[in-house]
Amino acid sequence: MNKFCKEREEERKDAIEYVRSSIVREFNIEGEDICMSLYTCDYSFEQLENALEYLGINKYKRCRDLDIWFEGIVNKRILGITKNVGRIINYTPHDINIVSQDGELIKTYSSKGIARVSTKSLYKDTINGVDIFKTEYGKVEGLPSEEKDGTYYIVSMLVKQACPNRKDLLSHSQLVRDSEGKIIGCLGLE
Repeated sequence: MNKFCKEREEERKDAIEYVRSSIVREFNIEGEDICMSLYTCDYSFEQLENALEYLGINKYKRCRDLDIWFEGIVNKRILGITKNVGRIINYTPHDINIVSQDGELIKTYSSKGIARVSTKSLYKDTINGVDIFKTEYGKVEGLPSEEKDGTYYIVSMLVKQACPNRKDLLSHSQLVRDSEGKIIGCLGLE
């Protein structure tokens, strides 16, 4: 690890520790929405805001001068609290990397099966010597047919869209790319 990376990692650790020390561990759970309070004194409020911004946590709103209530992203990024409701199984042909906004690996889900939507290409026309096809989508293959309590499956968006009534299917959320534009992971699942 080069000097710049070490310094950046130290800054990140300091920011996390500062925010963690400001958290009051009272939280309300309504479904999946988790709210927490951050308390700080007037002179360090700006420092707290800077620490949150540095960590990429910019989805918050102020309540009074000293409270900040913000969304469930804080649990994962700062407290390490996760909603343990079951297991997640990857049914895509490749590993799914969950990463932070700065590209730090949080978790990898290895492929345990492959769910696909069957396809059929139907010839439609020829334009300037190029054949034009229409893809017809069929049934989902390779996915357990019934939902199991507490088990979730990571699948492609196409599989998820083909099964709109299934509540156990997840797919990647916002993708994260490296400096060359290569996908290194996603921020979470949806």
